[in-house]
Amino acid sequence: MGIGIFLMGNIHVALRYNASQVFAVKSLLQRPISLIQGPPGMGKNVTSAAIVYHMGKQGQGQVLVCAPSNVAVDQLAEKISATGLKVVRLCANSREA
Repeated sequence: MGIGIFLMGNIHVALRYNASQVFAVKSLLQRPISLIQGPPGMGKNVTSAAIVYHMGKQGQGQVLVCAPSNVAVDQLAEKISATGLKVVRLCANSREA
């Protein structure tokens, strides 16, 4: 297990990562484009939030994050926002239930 530390305001937040998540974060930070996929409950949102957090802190500019549904984007936006980064959420006119 790895531990990621994020600063939220004046509070440091620690999140636990398994070995594959740590590997994903490290390797994806060195690529121009990446795809994270897998079954529900495997930590994709937490891993994605960690990657976006580190990209933001490296000063790489804005980061576009996409997901296959509005619900998935909502979950990602929530996790990324929890790291302390500013999130702009765009959605389609019609939303699935």
